[in-house]
Amino acid sequence: MARKWPTAFGLVAALLALAAGLQVGGSTLEQWQLAARWTARVGFPIFLATYLASSLYSVYPAPWSRALARDRRWWGLGFGASHTVHLVALIMATT
Repeated sequence: MARKWPTAFGLVAALLALAAGLQVGGSTLEQWQLAARWTARVGFPIFLATYLASSLYSVYPAPWSRALARDRRWWGLGFGASHTVHLVALIMATT
């Protein structure tokens, strides 16, 4: 269970970005557009960490890069969770 925290991190970070976007915008359309933009910005670093995990471990064989490579499946699921929240924000922004 200890390794599964990146999945929860991705979901919580995206939900916080969604909530922040919905609080800041003026009109309903602007709120959902901001939420979509901010959830994408939250998901991008998680995607990069997942995508570059094995390469970072090859270049920098440090404990943090080894842990990132070992847990990249969970980081990928965290990205999937944040991207699902992003999809909801995009659908709401375009309807």
